[in-house]
Amino acid sequence: MLYRPERVLLLGIAAYLVIFLIAPVTPLVTVQISAIAFIFLCCAAFAAGSWMAGLVGTRVYRNVRSDEWLGKQASRLFLGTFALGLLGNVLKFYDTYFLRASGSIDAFELREALSDVGAGPLSALGGALYPFGFIPLLLYLGSEHILRSPLRMVLATGLFILPALDALMLFSRSALIVACAMIYFGVVLTTYSGRAFPKALRFPAFIIAATLATLSAIIFQLRLEGMGLDIINSMYNSAYGYTVRPSNWAQTTMQVGDSVQSQILTSVIPLFQYYVHSLFEWQLLWARGSTQDHSFGLLLFDTYAKGLSIFGLADQVDIFRLFPRVGVFTTFFGPLWVDFGWFAPMVMILFGYMARRLGLAAQAADIGALPFYTFICVVLFLAPVANFLLAKGMYAINAFIIFWILSRPYAHACRTRFRRGQVAKVPALLSKAAIN
Repeated sequence: MLYRPERVLLLGIAAYLVIFLIAPVTPLVTVQISAIAFIFLCCAAFAAGSWMAGLVGTRVYRNVRSDEWLGKQASRLFLGTFALGLLGNVLKFYDTYFLRASGSIDAFELREALSDVGAGPLSALGGALYPFGFIPLLLYLGSEHILRSPLRMVLATGLFILPALDALMLFSRSALIVACAMIYFGVVLTTYSGRAFPKALRFPAFIIAATLATLSAIIFQLRLEGMGLDIINSMYNSAYGYTVRPSNWAQTTMQVGDSVQSQILTSVIPLFQYYVHSLFEWQLLWARGSTQDHSFGLLLFDTYAKGLSIFGLADQVDIFRLFPRVGVFTTFFGPLWVDFGWFAPMVMILFGYMARRLGLAAQAADIGALPFYTFICVVLFLAPVANFLLAKGMYAINAFIIFWILSRPYAHACRTRFRRGQVAKVPALLSKAAIN
């Protein structure tokens, strides 16, 4: 089940390998065994941390307060997080579409305006608050004490998918993928006991994946049209085309094949380049060897470093010094290497321990851990592509930590400690197994 974080990581790696094997692309960079060994070492360290966390007891639900009191607490959490999430999305919308983009509705003009005009206080506040919008739906699905209401369900769902719609408006593939992954993992963890591919979700998941791929292709083509670039030329001259280009078969088919084949390849190759290029960018980063500068955590915690730099207490990282190429992904492990060097496996042990503890808490129906663990699943599944803990990812983590703290009175009233292996009763909405 997905409550084991190392399984989510392995699932993400397996998905990456399948996509790479079927992708009509050819890497231009030689894979170094030592670079893959570093990834393997970090994954093993993560699994070790997860294993150690599984040796410690956890807590499961057992009501120790009245249902009326628990219902009131759950409703307060629902309304509070809904208000914060809605406020964050409104501030983001106002800052993006009115303050910085002057009311433009053209996506390319929006992106250009956002890159030219720096983020202001409203943008920072909106970015810090909007992740709260993911919580109400997870709370509604994961808590048996929330008053069931079609209106609540509709409002929570609408707020949950707002970031995906915003990403679509801005032609942001990364934000769209993260938002859709949050939706999938959130539903699986709250409704299907953490099963990766529940039968009821297989067809809808296929449709969603196909729709997401189609939207991503459309987004990329519209972005190129806005910049006046040819899509085929971009396959060779884009940032991704530096390390991954169309295979010989794909090049020949696009040149002499029928129009249908050519059009399909023209649409899907940029998607494959986007998804698989990071492993080969990681090779370029790894090749710097002993000349690599390390940021000692400032890259991961750049959000906090920016705030401290205002008071002269920290320096912001210079990504142009840390990375050979900027604007591309280097998997989850590239930034990890830049930040911590050979201390990265130790960091991964701690990360694995924390992720498993969150997974155990979510499995035991701790509603405070559920949003945090859902986001961790997204990060782990997409680890072969990028490190989504960086930048806006830290805003999400901050929001989920705050929610975890605020949910303690409710969670403590619902839980009691038990030892590993002890049979426990948990709500039907979540897993019926205490511990794997």
